[in-house]
Formats: sequence, structure tokens, C-alpha cells
Amino acid sequence: MAQQVIGIGTVANDGTGDPARTAFGKVNTNFTEVYGNLSGVTVVKPSGGSDTAAIQAALDTAGASGIGNTVLLAPGSFNVGPLIMKNNGTNLIGSGRESTQLFFTPTGNATTPGSGTADPGTCIQVCKTAGSAIIYGCSIKNLTIYTSNTANSKVGIRLCETGQFDLDNIHIDNFNGQDTVGVQTMGHESLSVRNLYSRACVPLRISQAITAYGGLKYGGDHFNFNNCYLASNNAPTSLTHACVLIDDGVFLSNFGFDGYQSWVGCKYGLYWVSPSAVPSIQYNIYFHNIRKEQAPTPSTSVMFHIDHTSGTNRLRNVLFQNCINVDYGVGFYLRNIEFATMINCHMTNLYAGYIVDATTILGMDWIGMWCQSTDTVNLASNFGPCNATYYSGFVLPKTASWVNGASPRATGEYGLPTAIGNTGAAPAPNMALGSELTYTQNSNVTWGAPTNAQQKGQPLTLFVTHDGTGGNYTTAWNATYRNAPTIAASAVASSKATFRFVYDGTNWQYIGGSTAFA
Repeated sequence: MAQQVIGIGTVANDGTGDPARTAFGKVNTNFTEVYGNLSGVTVVKPSGGSDTAAIQAALDTAGASGIGNTVLLAPGSFNVGPLIMKNNGTNLIGSGRESTQLFFTPTGNATTPGSGTADPGTCIQVCKTAGSAIIYGCSIKNLTIYTSNTANSKVGIRLCETGQFDLDNIHIDNFNGQDTVGVQTMGHESLSVRNLYSRACVPLRISQAITAYGGLKYGGDHFNFNNCYLASNNAPTSLTHACVLIDDGVFLSNFGFDGYQSWVGCKYGLYWVSPSAVPSIQYNIYFHNIRKEQAPTPSTSVMFHIDHTSGTNRLRNVLFQNCINVDYGVGFYLRNIEFATMINCHMTNLYAGYIVDATTILGMDWIGMWCQSTDTVNLASNFGPCNATYYSGFVLPKTASWVNGASPRATGEYGLPTAIGNTGAAPAPNMALGSELTYTQNSNVTWGAPTNAQQKGQPLTLFVTHDGTGGNYTTAWNATYRNAPTIAASAVASSKATFRFVYDGTNWQYIGGSTAFA
């Protein structure tokens, strides 16, 4: 309806304005529309004193009134203690980040959630009673949370067992001292976090769910973090100092970061060490557009530290794309991952670009990688190279080296395969060294069956060079090499041949290459 405007005439008492009854009819019509539009919305204004009771009463009323009710915080500064949202469909919305500011004073240390009551050390806790059910359809948007307290462990926003939750346009700042966390999640599904600025000892913590559903305690299923600035000025007292801290035993699937991601000021960019077994394989974990910088001690920092030491139910389908680490230290430390891919990642000024425990890694693709290292690039660090590994466009500086002789690329080179790992008259390709292997032939040979084959479809390319003596050497094949060509003897010194195969699960099928040395 268009606004009903009261006619007031041209000049006072000219008799052309609306009669009183008509005028007040328009007033009532206008107010009816305004109140109708505000149905389900409770507006709270700052009082100048404590605003905890007013906001909590509004949250309780909104939640009890039915799904879709909103508490709208007016512009200004609110002084608050611990708050709780415990009903489905409750929305707490400010008037804009920096426009609505909550100044939080804890009443004690943050405690283990699940009571259905406000937590002494948490500004806003979203939680039903004792973790008995998932709380659905809520949101927190468009506000800032500050604190000057450094004596207590604190959490800015804690989300316990939430489903279809929206956290958008939030600024959490000055959360320093003790074990202080900006945002903590504790399950469950369909969480969208957008435009988050969190500055705390631990800016983002992913914890285990309170209750198991279908035998799984989902730390997060379908969780997406988009456009996040996660920063720390101070290390926590006992928690690991990470921009993203994932607790032991957390089960994640379809979980990741995209948009822009800035991880600033922590020892670890992401820290996920889980010696405890999880009940199922975790899959579809992704990290896009990450920039890590300004670690307090750069030489000991790590961008990604993922170590599932139990060896049970590994991570599967993990993607790192467009990641850059400008700190010293280590770029990636990875264990117990199946089928990981790194694309267009730039590790600069590092002690060690990549430390990968190959005994626990199955299938790893490196595409368009750059590593600038001041010491060594560790693909192995006391382990062998990755199983079923593919490398494309991997660039290392001349100053870098590969440890333990496990080099998928020669130092300072681009696109070179690694040595086969054995010599003599019966070379057998070791697939644990990679899928592109070199061999210098210095006698008649019969190629032995490859070892450490991983899976159907695995490729194998052999780059063979005769030695410099010009010996008249012959080449024969084990029966596992199906359709491999008969190679005539060659007496040409340093002549070359290339042979390509693919594993069918039992044998290695020849798919192309040389028919003679040249």
C-alpha cells in the first residue's frame, strides 16, 4: 500500500484540508501497515547501561513465537554479558558491521557447552538443551563483538549442533589472553560463514559435535567459509596457535574455504592432528585462495599441518588450490590422505616447502607448483615419495634439494622424471617413486614386473637411455607388459627410447612409445 498522506490545505484554516476523521483514518491505515511489516521483529536499542537482559528477553520471545522471528539490534554500542540462542528459526541481526557493536564482559571462563544456558565465557552461544537436538534455521548477521577482558578464556560466537545456519558480516576483535577463540563450531550440518573478520588467539576452532547421529559425531557436514580474515596477535595458553584449529576426533565432509582467505599471525595456518580414529572416511575437503603470513616465529611456522596418526579412515579427495605461504617454515605437512591435489600453490622463502609422509599418502597430484626454499624441499622427510603420484609443472629453485634421494624432479629442473631406483639386467620399476621413471641401460635387459602398483588406471612412462659405450644391447619384457614391442639391438651410444603403459589391475598394457632406440 502507498503511504496515506493527510491533506493539510494551503494555509491555516482554509477549509481545504482533510477532516479530522479522514486524517486519523489515514494515520490508522499507515500504522497498520507499519506494524504488519514489523510482525515477528523485535527491535532493541542500546540503553547506555547493561543490555544483556533486554537482548536475552528479545531472543527468548522471538524463539518462543515461532520460526522466522528476528531480534534487530539498532545502531549503537551495547554492553553485554553471555547470551544464548536456543530456539529454531531465531535471527539476531545488527544494523551493520561496526554500526552495531557488542562490548562483551564475560562472567567466567568458557566452559564445555551443552547445558542449554548461556556460557560464562561466551558472548553468543547457539545451543539447545544438553545437545539433545539440532537447532535449525538460525542466523547471526551484521554486527561486531569486542572485549577488553584478558583474564578469562573466551569465545566470541559458539555454534553447537546447528543446522542450516547463516553467519554473515561479523567482526570479532581484541579477543586476547588465555585460550580465547573467535568462532567455535561444534557440528552439525549446512553452515554458511561469509565475510568473517575474527581476531583472537585462535580465530576459528572446529570442534567435535556433542551428540552422535547415525553413529557419527559430525564436526561439520557441508560447512563453507567464504571471505574470511583470520588473525591473531597473541598465542593461546594451552590451545595450539592456529588460525584454523581442528580438534582431535572431528569428522568432516564437504568442508572447505573459498572466496578470499587471509590467515595472519599464527604459528599454523591450519592445524589438524587427530590420533583418535573417526567412524568413517572423511571426503571432499577443499582449501581455495589461502594466503598465510606474519607468523610470530616464521622459521617454525607451517601453513597446513594435517596429521591423522591413527591411520584409520583417512581424508579423501582433498584439494589445495591457489595457496600462498609468504612465511618461512614449512608449506605443507601431510599424513593419511587419499587422493589429494595441489594446484597453483606458491611456497616462498621456506625452510621446507612440502613434507609428505608417503607411507600414508595414496594418490597425489601436483600441478603448476612453485617452491622457493632457503634450505631443502622435503617430499619425504624420512619417508619415500608418494604412491601413485603425478607431477606437472613443478618448479624448484637451484638452491633447493630433495631429501633421501626421493626426487620426482631433479634439483632446479622442470618436468624431469626420477631415476628408476635399480639397475642391472632385470630392472623393475618401483611405482612408489612416481609414474615417470628414467633408466640408463648398460647391458642386455629383461624388464621385471613393476612393484608397488596402486590401482587400475595408473600410468607408467619409462625413459631409457643407452650408456655412452655404444654396447649392442637387447631389450625384452616380463609377461606382465602386454603388447610391449620387440626392440632391436642398438649400438648407438646415448640413444634413447620411451615406453608408455597403463595398469589394468593385473597387467601393464602398452599404449605407445618407441619401437627402436634413436
